[in-house]
Amino acid sequence: MLAACDDGEAPRRTITRERRWLPVGRAVLPGVPSAQRFRFERGAPAATATAAPGEELAWDTPPGWRELPTSSLRSANFLVAGDERAECYLTILGGDGGGLLANVNRWRSQMSLPPIDAAELDDAPRAPLLGSEAVLVDFEGTFGGMGGDLSEDGWRLVGLLSVDGGSARFLKMTGPTELVGAERDAFLELAASMRMDVPAHPPAGHAGATHGSGIAWEAPASWQRGPDRPMREVTFRVGPEGEGECYVALLGGTGGGAFANVNRWCDQMGAPTLSPAEFEALERIPVLGTQGIVVEVAGTYTGMGDELVSDARLLGLVCELPDRAVFVKLIAPGDVAAAAREDFLSFCRSLEL
Repeated sequence: MLAACDDGEAPRRTITRERRWLPVGRAVLPGVPSAQRFRFERGAPAATATAAPGEELAWDTPPGWRELPTSSLRSANFLVAGDERAECYLTILGGDGGGLLANVNRWRSQMSLPPIDAAELDDAPRAPLLGSEAVLVDFEGTFGGMGGDLSEDGWRLVGLLSVDGGSARFLKMTGPTELVGAERDAFLELAASMRMDVPAHPPAGHAGATHGSGIAWEAPASWQRGPDRPMREVTFRVGPEGEGECYVALLGGTGGGAFANVNRWCDQMGAPTLSPAEFEALERIPVLGTQGIVVEVAGTYTGMGDELVSDARLLGLVCELPDRAVFVKLIAPGDVAAAAREDFLSFCRSLEL
């Protein structure tokens, strides 16, 4: 570190919010390739649990709620009635999914709350979920999102967690406090209605639950498919040694808005945020029948686990559709990202729904 010091004027970055580092699952990785050390390569996730042959996941959607396309780790996905920022989704994993206590405390961390211990978990109420008695949690606080890159004051999280029979099931609803409180009973009724059915014919209203989001793409020949990851439709390793990654994510509604997401990416790179005029001047390309917004930012990347990657470059695309938002994001060392730019744009143009 001392050898890297410089007598010149170092750039300064103001920290505007608290950042927390949670050591669970984020051990230091000495002697591994840079792609893994920088968390671009995280290893295979726990296998997603599947229904028995002939069975399909079914549920009764609460009034006013809207079903969304599923993804690799969202077996059911909803917009909660009353606010497009409020969402609810079900994740089913093989194994224990990391355990009840670790997941409860992960959710508490997302709400900017301290962890609880096993005794407090034992005292938590229970409610039914897919034939099991699940732990019911209800937290209020400042929602930081899965990656800690949000700061939504006055939010609430209601969730159910169940681990048994070789699988883990997590049903989670987040949104503004008042709205989530009003929809809490609907959430519990949804959980109680979830079941594995053997339908006599394909169900009319649950195509997304069995066929995924339906998004398709044509990936560059040099990109390698990576393991499935939460909140992503697909992940690719990019570069001669897989030094970078590119992924596609779909969110309901506007996903927070293109302007806010582009500036969130700028913040992750330690770069100044864009003014409205600078945002309007960004490159547009045709994607999914509309115009996708392309952003390119160089700097030091702060990942979802607060790991830093110096001399990095972010290539991103935001595409707002009537019912969802599509995000494509490539992070890699600067020279790798520059070499992959045309492949990235071609990949974005190839997307189909």
